[in-house]
Amino acid sequence: MTLKIIFWILLIILFYTYLGYLIVLFVLNVFKNNNHKEETPGEFLPGISILIPAYNEFDCLRAKIDNIKSLNYPADKLDIIWIIDGSDDGSYEYLKDHTDHTILHQRERAGKSAAINMGMQKVKEAYTIITDANTALNKEAVSNVIDCFKDSKTGCVAGEKRISQSNGNNTVSSGEGIYWRYESLIKKLESGLKTTIGGAGELLAIKTDLYREIDKDIINDDFFLSLMIIRQKYRIKYCPGAYATERPSADIKEEIRRKSRIAAGGVQIVFKLPEFLNMFKYGSYSLQYISHKVLRWTLAPLAFFIIPFINLCIVINNAFRVDIYLIVLIISILFILLTFIGFVAGGSRSYTKNLILPYYITMMNLSTLVGIARFLGRKQSSKWDKSKRMT
Repeated sequence: MTLKIIFWILLIILFYTYLGYLIVLFVLNVFKNNNHKEETPGEFLPGISILIPAYNEFDCLRAKIDNIKSLNYPADKLDIIWIIDGSDDGSYEYLKDHTDHTILHQRERAGKSAAINMGMQKVKEAYTIITDANTALNKEAVSNVIDCFKDSKTGCVAGEKRISQSNGNNTVSSGEGIYWRYESLIKKLESGLKTTIGGAGELLAIKTDLYREIDKDIINDDFFLSLMIIRQKYRIKYCPGAYATERPSADIKEEIRRKSRIAAGGVQIVFKLPEFLNMFKYGSYSLQYISHKVLRWTLAPLAFFIIPFINLCIVINNAFRVDIYLIVLIISILFILLTFIGFVAGGSRSYTKNLILPYYITMMNLSTLVGIARFLGRKQSSKWDKSKRMT
């Protein structure tokens, strides 16, 4: 009986984390109150600082500069600030000739959080957009972001992250693309109710006066910034009309390394800022935070790998009687089989086009466990490691 109770608790946690919460958001959006509208009337074209922290991104600099020039927003209202964080690839030497940009140089590598803190000291505009050097913003990104700030209660705007599929589908690009479309849907539904819970560092905008210095040991600087906005009782608006496109990880090992770092940073946030778990203080936001992030960073990956073993024990104790437990076990075995095929097939496009999900989901949960272990073992540095991307 005890095994069955544990089985159902873990299964409910797993279902709620990846599907149940999404269903709840759908239902709540159907019945949401659409009366809220508090916007600044008329044309709204304030000055904006675009902050670009970069570590060894020399190969991306020319494309990023061209991308900024292509933005559909008055160029005289854009203040571009680069922070070169201990790069040794010639990035600073290349950029210092661009006198129309502000170029800051941290000679010793201090990490992205320290780079952003340094850059924010030079920001003079009322709004700041933080974006990565290796991403491309769509032409309307800045104007769409600023439109969101017409609502006086919006303190932060989260752009959409997209994964480039220009090299065709393979294990990483297909899986990562599906994952971010799923994430985008959740953020859109959350934002439709009141606020989404955070934004991705590829494209994150804030009211400058709401900025709070990021602790230097913070791994997930973007999520920390988001929480600081919520702490000041402002909303985070999700803006799918503003997106940053990034190339996928070079291979599955690189994707595991990247996601394990994010997971380590997520667990760090849970321990460092426990106040956001307090529903009496933060209300529905705490519920969103727990549902969207905390469960993914803690119980869900554990449940994912433990359930099949508990399920097998129950089926054996039931002498393989045909019941719900046997059906779940058969589904689990098929899932594991597809995962194994995905592992063997590697980057085969014929396989990944239709059957990538089991393999990618397994790798994603494994990455989270690795991240938890790295955080608890104090092996995850806050300094960024440049991710290897497909060319």
